[in-house]
Amino acid sequence: MKNLLIIKNLNLNYFCLLAILLCCTNCTKDKGKKPEQLTNTNTNGAPVNCDTITFTYGLKVKEIINANCSNCHSQGSSNGYLLDYASLKTYVTSGELKGRLNGTTGSVMPPSGKLNNCDIKGIENWIAKGALNN
Repeated sequence: MKNLLIIKNLNLNYFCLLAILLCCTNCTKDKGKKPEQLTNTNTNGAPVNCDTITFTYGLKVKEIINANCSNCHSQGSSNGYLLDYASLKTYVTSGELKGRLNGTTGSVMPPSGKLNNCDIKGIENWIAKGALNN
């Protein structure tokens, strides 16, 4: 009977230790995680921090596309129209937008040169979150 009591105490001790370890590792896993920050430079060459997590279509993506793609992708263009959400979403769904921004599915777009890392990563995060019209 005494041996059985010792075994139960050992099992209880191991169980408690395991429970504490699991709680500690799971509770601290995401604690203190900050949005990904990339450093870019402005036109004067000074470093600029970039929050790539809070990109939305209305606040950032549309602005980037209009500023960098409107010359070749406006209404009636044989290159395809990208300047409204529905049209852009077609290129997102096919994977072509992400591939063109990185140069993995054809030449890098825009042809004037690859977008900065902040804009690319922000658009990739927007796509990964479902490319919402927000």
